[in-house]
Amino acid sequence: MLEVDRKQLKRITKVSDKVFYAYKPLQRLLPNLTKADIEDLREVLKMEGLTKPLRVVLFSDKKVKRYVVLDGVHRVQIAVELGLDLELEEVQVRNEEELVELGLKLNLQEKRGRQISKRQLVKRLRKVHSDLSFEEFCVVLKEKYGLQLSKETISKYVYLKQRGQVKSSEQKCRIKRLAQELGCKPKELAETVCTLVRTVHQVAGPQWKTMLMQLSNPELIRVVSTVVQS
Repeated sequence: MLEVDRKQLKRITKVSDKVFYAYKPLQRLLPNLTKADIEDLREVLKMEGLTKPLRVVLFSDKKVKRYVVLDGVHRVQIAVELGLDLELEEVQVRNEEELVELGLKLNLQEKRGRQISKRQLVKRLRKVHSDLSFEEFCVVLKEKYGLQLSKETISKYVYLKQRGQVKSSEQKCRIKRLAQELGCKPKELAETVCTLVRTVHQVAGPQWKTMLMQLSNPELIRVVSTVVQS
């Protein structure tokens, strides 16, 4: 039976002798459903009921059975409100890390919510796996979470909003001044900066600073460093 940190649980609902919980670290990784998503799900459940068992992990069965819901937090809430019978499928996991990994896989397969934003998910997972190099992180996304994405796409998702776009007005001003100094267009320079940023993020550890020092222009070094660390 799974041992779980109770502080990481959020109670969803109770039905007879069963209590259902959401696991906070998993829910923080998943995008929130909009009101429209929830209403759509409610209408589907009204018409079709629960067509699949709810996949849950049992972590206590003393006086009442306590479950972590892997891929149906909103379905549980709505089903109880509608008075639907809950069919459960108990899943075995060895630890909380496996719980998160399996929960993510199931949610991606079922596409809960109207869309699961892969950009948002990858950015959040990068924070979870901040100790890994970029190359190792790409492998983890594929092997642990089943996300089939190119390295270029992953880099854009994690580090950039859009190609050739930097984040703050201060960074834009610095790029504009530097472009005037170098005699090129700000947009072209911004694209160059973003290309450098993507390259930098593929370098493990503090070595990226050494790599940047090879650039000839000190201001360009400062601009790229600012974007990398923002």
